[in-house]
Amino acid sequence: DLADMKLRASAYEGKIAELESLLNQERHARESLQKSQDKLAEMNRKLRETEASVEERNRLVAERDRVQREVETQKVAMAAMEA
Repeated sequence: DLADMKLRASAYEGKIAELESLLNQERHARESLQKSQDKLAEMNRKLRETEASVEERNRLVAERDRVQREVETQKVAMAAMEA
């Protein structure tokens, strides 16, 4: 009957909204991961190309390592979201 159809339609709309929200979260996570990976690639390029002072090199290495840990954390989080 009509009431049952309205209830089903409402349930489907709720599920669609939930799936769209999950899709947006995944999209945001992937964009964030890509930005971090791009930053990491740029840092690695700078380390290779510059003849930075020892202090600058150490700073860049520490920053690169921090970003690498962040990337790994994001990968784990994304894998958990997909599971």
